[in-house]
Amino acid sequence: MDNIHLIIPFKGLDMAKSRLSPFLSPNERRKLSLAMLLDVLVSSKKSGAFTEIHVVTPDPSITRLLREVNFIIEQPPYDLNKAVQLGIDFCMRRNADAVLILHADLPFIKPEDVLNIIELSKQNREIIVISQSKSGGTNALLIKPPDIIPPQFGEDSFKRHVSSSRAKGILVRTYASPTVEIDIDHPSALLTEGLILGENTKKVVTELKLSF
Repeated sequence: MDNIHLIIPFKGLDMAKSRLSPFLSPNERRKLSLAMLLDVLVSSKKSGAFTEIHVVTPDPSITRLLREVNFIIEQPPYDLNKAVQLGIDFCMRRNADAVLILHADLPFIKPEDVLNIIELSKQNREIIVISQSKSGGTNALLIKPPDIIPPQFGEDSFKRHVSSSRAKGILVRTYASPTVEIDIDHPSALLTEGLILGENTKKVVTELKLSF
């Protein structure tokens, strides 16, 4: 059985989801960001797929709010690729065979998504499995082994991850699912028809009476 680790980069409660600032107050963004992170963790834990789960963050306050998670504290200023690389380096020291990187704002993700991504990586010694976001970014990235490509998150990162992998002769498989491709860069995404929010996010949306 592969030793698979999960890495979730998280900006912190005060910095997360700044794109929602025209719509939500700072306190509302904090509540929503934490709820979505919790739902990603719930689905990941329910999958039973991970030897260890790591949250990489510059925000030490988050360590008091989560259980059964390893925390890797990133020195500010926060940088997404630096945070992911910090997580990868830690996982390599823990002899991880593969890492799955998930963003913290995937409130629709299900345990089946996690298992399906991992299933696509089986029977291969070198592979990446990638899920594209609606905006062309990367919402999920499995790297096996963890050091075969560097993280290249950001605008159009799906293309960069794929092209850099293929340039090295690394097998690339894609996983497409609306529950993974939708991240929350606009409040209306929380009300995507046909998809079910995680319980924590749903509770916050109801509590704050969010409607868009």
